[in-house]
Amino acid sequence: MIGNLKVISSLWLFMFFNMSFFGQQLNEDFKIKIQPVFNEETLQKKHWYISETGDSIQFNKVRFYITDFKFDLAKNTQQEIINNAVLVDAFDEKTLLKTLKIPLNRKGGGLQFSLGISGDLSESGALSGDLDPTNGMYWAWQSGYINMKIEGLSPSCPTRKNKFTFHIGGFQKPYPTIRSLSFPIKENQKEITLVVDVATFLNEVDLKENHSVMIPGEKASKLADLSVKMFDVK
Repeated sequence: MIGNLKVISSLWLFMFFNMSFFGQQLNEDFKIKIQPVFNEETLQKKHWYISETGDSIQFNKVRFYITDFKFDLAKNTQQEIINNAVLVDAFDEKTLLKTLKIPLNRKGGGLQFSLGISGDLSESGALSGDLDPTNGMYWAWQSGYINMKIEGLSPSCPTRKNKFTFHIGGFQKPYPTIRSLSFPIKENQKEITLVVDVATFLNEVDLKENHSVMIPGEKASKLADLSVKMFDVK
């Protein structure tokens, strides 16, 4: 009887270490490098830029959430990294690199993710980490999270101190502001550079007429449609 127990114990130990070893081998690192720019120029805080419409523009805040990453796998399946929320601050270098653990059996295909916070996460209440309300990206449980903030100055704005303020968020119908993005990746690719060109957004906004959005609604939804045009990969 004691001999049988020793054999069983040895088998369990063998299985445990093999599962641990292979479990470690099932995943690899995939890096997302985020590169904020204005046209092809590195985005800098309180630096003056000129838009295609001739507006002089200076930024003091550019922040946004990317969430719910998905990778194409073999046999037409996907690996979902759900509720994985990343708060990116264009002026905080620590937030410009995200490393994901993804399965080795992925195939060349695509990386998908969301720009913004889902309704489920918004309704779950105050959370921690990048979703902590102290980060300044949360309105209230009725309105949810602010998916993107773009703030700055422009002489074109007929506002106090020429400020523009775009707080794009809201998850409730008929104007949800979460948006999906998808980019191709190769089978053995282990990183991408996600270029975020803020000029693409500002070039389509008339700062003389539209310079402040701070609540959910139709205007926020239309700006969310514009915001996805800012993203590309290289």
